[in-house]
Amino acid sequence: MNTRIRKTQLSATFRLVFRLAVICLVAAAGGGSGFADDTTVVVRSGGTGRFLYGRWGAVTASIANNGNSPATTLVVVTPSTGGLQYGRRIELPARISFDATWPVQVTGRKQPGPVDFKYLHFPGGVDDGVIRTRQSEKESPSFSALASEAAAGLAGYIPAMRDGESRDTSLMLMAQAYRFPKVGSAGLTSFLARDISHHSDCLDPLDTLVIGDPLLTNHPMACDSIRSWLQRGGHLHLPVDLIGEDVVRSLLGDMLPLTIVGETSANSVTLELNPDFPKPQYPVRSVLREFDEPTRYLRIIAGGGEVLWSIDGWPVAIRLPVGRGYVLLTAVEPRVFIVPRNNSEGGPDWAPIESSRRMLETYFDGRPDPLISPEAAASHAAGFVGYSIP
Repeated sequence: MNTRIRKTQLSATFRLVFRLAVICLVAAAGGGSGFADDTTVVVRSGGTGRFLYGRWGAVTASIANNGNSPATTLVVVTPSTGGLQYGRRIELPARISFDATWPVQVTGRKQPGPVDFKYLHFPGGVDDGVIRTRQSEKESPSFSALASEAAAGLAGYIPAMRDGESRDTSLMLMAQAYRFPKVGSAGLTSFLARDISHHSDCLDPLDTLVIGDPLLTNHPMACDSIRSWLQRGGHLHLPVDLIGEDVVRSLLGDMLPLTIVGETSANSVTLELNPDFPKPQYPVRSVLREFDEPTRYLRIIAGGGEVLWSIDGWPVAIRLPVGRGYVLLTAVEPRVFIVPRNNSEGGPDWAPIESSRRMLETYFDGRPDPLISPEAAASHAAGFVGYSIP
């Protein structure tokens, strides 16, 4: 559904190729048209809302057809860092408005910070060379988004929202505590499931994703995107005690058969490490946790995966490989896995419990390199569509 053009003056031949690419990659239909004043477009960052240099991200366009007849529009987005432009051709019925999301890649090597994106709107769906601006603007419309340059990808967090605030802060604190010793940063990128389209490229800036929303299944496109991202090497944390087994089944299906036998709570729990783990690497074999308020955990039976920690013989942390990625499934309140930290030198207020090496690897190891190089993939794709993709 996406096409790209180089940031140079387009020849007539290349314009024709571009139109053919759009028609091939976007479900093209005949002849809708609209006047310039009938269609309005506003573009902003989409997906996670963040970009990583050299990786895919996403933009979202809010498009409205205010006319009484169908309209076709072409939107072209250009990152200020250079490289390629990214366009999408869309057909709209009369009196309709909606959001469209598509992948964009930010290239180049710049300092972390905001990146400007200019965008052009071509009513009629064809690049006619006319730059249209609003009456209040003297230049092409644009928006800004944060971009980072780092060896490690970002960590994403989809919270459960209630009255505009996250319902469970301990899950976020756990993610920050485990990210800091691996990458030297506790930063998380928070966004909502409704912001994720079916394009898994939306999640490409992330190495890790933490799910805290029990209503994730209300967003099937987000679930599709997460599954694809996980298969390609993502690291996913699913706290089943917070999100419920329906979300787990939606994302994992039969890869991890799961039965919840019941639940219990206690002021004092003892985490027991998997006895098969070597003692030199995991010297602490059990961790006692005591709380003023009872802590809740589920009694689950999992039909797969590697048990990391258990309480009274019931697994509460499981590691599962999925494709090239990994899932960390937990069944006890996240605060059980973190302890207060001396942050006199900066950093988060919490740290992982002892003998957490396996969890740290599952949680925040970097994503593997692609099995197929981008150059080989582009060449292979060109063989299908009949022309070279820049």
